Amino acid sequence: MNSLKILKKCRICNSVDFKVFLKLTDTPLEDQYLYNQLEQSSYPLEVAMCKNCFYVFLPHVISPEISYDEYIYESAVTVGLKKHYETYAQEIIKKFKITSNSLAIDIGSNDGSMLRAFQNEHMKILGIEPAKQIANFANQKKLNTINSFFSLELAN
Repeated sequence: MNSLKILKKCRICNSVDFKVFLKLTDTPLEDQYLYNQLEQSSYPLEVAMCKNCFYVFLPHVISPEISYDEYIYESAVTVGLKKHYETYAQEIIKKFKITSNSLAIDIGSNDGSMLRAFQNEHMKILGIEPAKQIANFANQKKLNTINSFFSLELAN
């Protein structure tokens, strides 16, 4: 399996006319910094902009299977995020006149922090989370979560 793919065109308009405008030091994957280790996998971290549609993107894409294999960040640890999700859920429900028992789906639901806010508003919830450990944690908290990458097959 190839762990790194380099995009040759814009993800939005398929233009090949883009420019890297920021190059940072090669970096380990998210939440995978190791202390006192001589060797660690690092990947290019660059930011590019399409000259055609002005979309800003990362041209180096890590395989999702590698990226989420040992992913450990949990949304619940971020100060203020719980309150933000509560306010967000209330605003969405009010703005779109969503009724109780409607279904809220969160793709990339992490530990279910946002799902909990919708659940507290009497909605049915479903999370989709590729990180196995995080999805299991959400399910243990009674936040219905499917451990998978979002796909057409899953949507069907």
